[in-house]
Amino acid sequence: MLVDNSSGARSGQWSVRHVFDGRHGSIGAARAVARDFLAALHRARPSDDPRAADNILLAVSELVTNAVRHTAGPGRLHIDFTEDHRVRVTVSDTSAAVPEPRPPQPDGTGGYGWFLLEELADTLTVVSHEGGKHIHAALPWPSRAAGFPG
Repeated sequence: MLVDNSSGARSGQWSVRHVFDGRHGSIGAARAVARDFLAALHRARPSDDPRAADNILLAVSELVTNAVRHTAGPGRLHIDFTEDHRVRVTVSDTSAAVPEPRPPQPDGTGGYGWFLLEELADTLTVVSHEGGKHIHAALPWPSRAAGFPG
C-alpha cells in the first residue's frame, strides 16, 4: 500500500492519494484512508451535515469495490477538498469499460451501487483513457465556516 498522506493544507490544497492492488483488504484500506482524510477535514472545517462524511465513505466504498470486482488491478484513489465546498473522489482503474448500471437485484447480487452514487454525488463522470478510466464523484461538504482550510 502506497499512501501519499498530504491531507494537511498546503497552498490551500487538501488531498490524499492511495494506491490499491485489488486484493483482499483493498476496500477496507481505501476506506481507512478516506476516514482519516475526512476526520482531518472535519477538524479544520466541520460539515453542517452530519451525513456528509458517511455519504463520502459510502461513495469511496462503492467506487473501490467496483474497481476491485471488475478490473485486474491495480487502482488509485484520490480524494480532495475543493474550493466550491465539495469532496471530490476519483478512482482510477485499468479497464476502459464504462460502468453500465443494471437493475438492482433483490437477491443481494448487486445493482444498487451506481444508482446510489448518482443520488449521493452532485456530479458523477467517467473519463476513459488508453490505460483505463477515471471515475469522478463530487459530493457536498456543506459548511458555514468562512474561508478555505489551511
